Amino acid sequence: MYFIHLDRPHLSKPRTSGVKISRLDKAYEAIGVPELWVYDSGRLKIYLLRNGKYLESQTSPNFPEIPIAQIIPNAIAHAWEVGSLQALEEVESAIVKSPVHDDK
Repeated sequence: MYFIHLDRPHLSKPRTSGVKISRLDKAYEAIGVPELWVYDSGRLKIYLLRNGKYLESQTSPNFPEIPIAQIIPNAIAHAWEVGSLQALEEVESAIVKSPVHDDK
C-alpha cells in the first residue's frame, strides 16, 4: 500500500496504505493496491479497491476499530505545533485508548 501527502508531495513515502490521485488511481488499480489513503488540505480520505475500482470509505479494514480518518489529520496538524515526536506519542496514546484495546 502507499501514502502520499498531497500538501507536501516531497514527503510522500511507501507506507501501510495508499492514495487516490486521478492520474495515478488507474496504476494503483492495475497493480491491485487494496487500500489508498489521501491526505490533502487537512483531510484524510480512505479508498478501498472493490471490483476493480476505488470507493471512498469511512474506515480502514486494517484499523477497523480505530478512527484513522480523524487521528491522522489531527496528528499532522498538531505535529506542526509540538513536533513530530510528541505528535506520534499522542497518536499512539489515542490508538491505545481506542475501543479495540479496551479489553486489555
